[in-house]
Formats: sequence, C-alpha cells, structure tokens
Amino acid sequence: MLRLIPLVVVLVALLVAQFVPAVNRATLWLGVPPMVLWPMVGVALLTPLLALIEFTRKGDDEESPS
Repeated sequence: MLRLIPLVVVLVALLVAQFVPAVNRATLWLGVPPMVLWPMVGVALLTPLLALIEFTRKGDDEESPS
C-alpha cells in the first residue's frame, strides 16, 4: 500500500497544477511554459512509478490450472 503513495502524489499534482499560481503564469521554465513543463515531468515520473508498483507487487504471476 505504501508504494502507491508516490503515484497518488503525482496524479494529484497533475490535477491541481492548473490552479497553482506559480505554474499557471506566462513565464518560461527551461524554455517552455510551466503549464507544459509540469505535466511533462509528471508523465515522465508516472512510468517509473508504475514499473515500481508492478515489479514490487506480491502475488503469484503463474496461471493456476482450473
């Protein structure tokens, strides 16, 4: 259950990014608007987090005969 916390944090950050004044302004961060960069970072973090969840889950991956 604890391994899902970083995933929830990233998903909530992606959802509330449009309401954060520091992100929703007409400036450039690393040459792109913050409203573009923030989701790019969030999506880039989702892949390793989902891989972490997949590879650390407990359970039998083998199919049991019915």
